[in-house]
Amino acid sequence: MLTSVGSRLFRFLLSLVIHLRRSVGRIALAFRARLASFWRSILIFARCRDQSLIRLHANDVPVMGNNSTGECPQISERAMKEEEDSGLAVPPVRPITLWEDKLSKYQALMPSDQFKFDPHPATPEGGSLRYKPRTVSQTVDPPDIPAGRQRLLSALPPLPEGWRRQVHPEGSILFYHEELRLFTESDIFQREEDILFCAATLIQQAIQLGKQTGDAIMDELTEIVLNVDNTECWHYYFVDHGNRLLFWVQPVRPHDLDTDLQGISEFSHIRYLVETLYWSHCEYYPHNRTLPKKVFEDLRGMLNYAKTDMLTTDSSSSPFAQDELVAILDLVNSLKDYGKISDPYSIWIIARLMEFLTENQFLNFCGQQCARLNADTPLFGQQTWNRSVVFKVVNMLLLGSPNEHAVRLQRVWVDGIIIQPRWTAFINRLTNELGRYPIFSTVMLAVNISFLAVPGVITAGSPASQIEIIIYCSVVSTIGSIAFSFTLANVYSDPGLMSADTTAEVMKTLGQTKWGMACLAITHSLPIACLIWSITLFSTALVIQIFGPEELATVTTLGVECFILVLFGVMSGFVLRLFSRNDDSAEDDSPPTEPQHDLELGSAKCFNFRGR
Repeated sequence: MLTSVGSRLFRFLLSLVIHLRRSVGRIALAFRARLASFWRSILIFARCRDQSLIRLHANDVPVMGNNSTGECPQISERAMKEEEDSGLAVPPVRPITLWEDKLSKYQALMPSDQFKFDPHPATPEGGSLRYKPRTVSQTVDPPDIPAGRQRLLSALPPLPEGWRRQVHPEGSILFYHEELRLFTESDIFQREEDILFCAATLIQQAIQLGKQTGDAIMDELTEIVLNVDNTECWHYYFVDHGNRLLFWVQPVRPHDLDTDLQGISEFSHIRYLVETLYWSHCEYYPHNRTLPKKVFEDLRGMLNYAKTDMLTTDSSSSPFAQDELVAILDLVNSLKDYGKISDPYSIWIIARLMEFLTENQFLNFCGQQCARLNADTPLFGQQTWNRSVVFKVVNMLLLGSPNEHAVRLQRVWVDGIIIQPRWTAFINRLTNELGRYPIFSTVMLAVNISFLAVPGVITAGSPASQIEIIIYCSVVSTIGSIAFSFTLANVYSDPGLMSADTTAEVMKTLGQTKWGMACLAITHSLPIACLIWSITLFSTALVIQIFGPEELATVTTLGVECFILVLFGVMSGFVLRLFSRNDDSAEDDSPPTEPQHDLELGSAKCFNFRGR
């Protein structure tokens, strides 16, 4: 009997616990829903109060302006859902008093005697110290490893309070201050108080700027990067992860942000530049962050678009070649099971790829009325250096070869921008041609020497005949073709010229002179032009030798044969001209706009998959 009573009591208690657990679960779900609704209301109110709204999500139309009606801008359910799913939605604004309470203890620090508050707005690449030259002494003796493992487990020196030591995937050391959300590459063991004082001062200025503009720019996700160089210059910038942008407490010109692209007139265009810098920051500092699944989906969509564009058109502006896109997509697809990505290696991969793609959008005026849809479409007017009278005369002397190479250069160097896949294809084609020309020139050299050995061509003891002089000129042209081919092949065999970064600097230097680009096109045309001149001179000597005796049968037969060959040559030239008309029309047939120097309007920006 006691056993049955005990079992009933146990079942009753068990059912009571289950019921209470379900009730608590329902209450927790209801509380979370109410809490989410409350924070959403705060977010909408904060957005309504902000009169300057910049949307930096990839699928939103960039807007910067004021609400003239005075009404609250409507936020769609789709946008709210995207913010909830993204993990980067703007969190509740930290109370300014709490910020000021935390800053007060850092502003009370005493900087060192060498400290000089001289902040300069910077970019992730321009303000970084990791690539500055550093040396290691070769005379230091390595310490002995003691027995056991304790010394290895505590190998790192202790850090000051509040700091964390992080190692970048490339191997450099970063320091992160958790309370101020501060990244630095400077030596915190020697300059900790200076760094914290300068960071607190900049944050205080950002808070005051937010009060003046009515924009609460300091929130829970805001980060600050601060580095000091040897000249006591403090390079800084703030990071807004909610909107994927960088900002500063001082006015900044676009040309101070590592770009010399001309024609920037809209904030919606600058948005892409600032977002490029944001991804550069994530590449330089990949720790302490989580990338939402939406970023991964956007990246994969952009890569699939670029791959399809490369497959279906020959004028794609993709910064990656077809084989590179296949490899990159395989790499990105290997990350799809992670959901929200938080490990620094995966974040570094995604950030670098997003940086290339957003920079591509910026350079091609994405989202603007004048967006460049084809890679070979100039936006700053047609290049005019191949339209001068001198170039046309040289082009005639070299049998039209300089104009052909000018068209090729204009297709890979558009508005001062070089895209890596196009430059790689251009170099491969040029080197293949330079490898074939010496073979033909060697054959022509042997033919010329053999022709001089024909009895009657050279008469001993008499002045050189016309045929002899023409053959000598043909030999010189052949040797010139071989020499120019070997010289250019040696120059373009340098692996550094396969990089668009190096090439952009060289092309920019050439473009700063009046005849730089024209001289480059003429130089590329010299091997084939000399070879054609050699063939032409040899043919002339052969015709003089044949028609010299003026025998009727010989003249008639060879005359008819030469007429037929010339007729077929004209027909072939007309047909081949049709294939190249589309390439020539972009530069030769379209009416030029205002004559402008191509590189004064261009940008030295370029795309190289390996290095920045």
